[in-house]
Amino acid sequence: MSISVTEHDFMTNHTPRCFADLVFASEKVEDQLRSYAEGYNWGHVLLHGPYGTGKSSTARLIVEARQRACGIQTPFVAQMQADDIKDNIAVITKSASMLYTICNTDKEPFVILDEVDQLNTPQQNKLRAVLDEMVVGRVIFTTNFPDRIDGALRDRCRVLQLLPPSAAQWLARAQAILAAEQVRMSDAAVLSVLEPYSSVRRWLQELWTLVRRARKLTAAVTSAAATTPSVVPAGSAPRNFVVLNTTDVTP
Repeated sequence: MSISVTEHDFMTNHTPRCFADLVFASEKVEDQLRSYAEGYNWGHVLLHGPYGTGKSSTARLIVEARQRACGIQTPFVAQMQADDIKDNIAVITKSASMLYTICNTDKEPFVILDEVDQLNTPQQNKLRAVLDEMVVGRVIFTTNFPDRIDGALRDRCRVLQLLPPSAAQWLARAQAILAAEQVRMSDAAVLSVLEPYSSVRRWLQELWTLVRRARKLTAAVTSAAATTPSVVPAGSAPRNFVVLNTTDVTP
């Protein structure tokens, strides 16, 4: 699907920007990851789950939140793909040491290694040895395939599963996005749009469709009011819409 500039801006503006923007299916997992974001847990982490659950984004936002909690105003995230370092596993240690030098108020800087399942067994064994020798820093690993990760490597991490939240769990976030765009709909109407899908990206795309329709409605009502202020075009307001940016329209 091609994305227009306006839709691209919408997606960019409402993609999670901080840990507080994230919505989790499991309260327990949320609490455990928050402890990392707030600087309390220092062990390695393995995030796993199906496609589209935001593992890489979650890892990045954890690191950014952790650095801010340490007083670092401009976070610096070292995030790499496993396939890019398979011939130089030790670069993880170098990256952690660099972060310690740059962001020395964070005594245990995190490096992110995405799609760790791309490493074969010998490479994972080297990675395990690197973890055992790390003096500074920790690693957040992500994978869609936890069964492909060496057991000894998993044992060195806190293993947390990220599952997609339900539409009902994401509803408050959806309503906050619509409010920011000056569009109001009933919870039932928003849920009817969200429930067929299970990924944040698809939910954002569906919300963009609602916002675009609301803007068209606002423009139509404003145009009609300019010529005959007392008349709202019959059938122009979709049920459950209240558009706030120019005029209120209650169906």
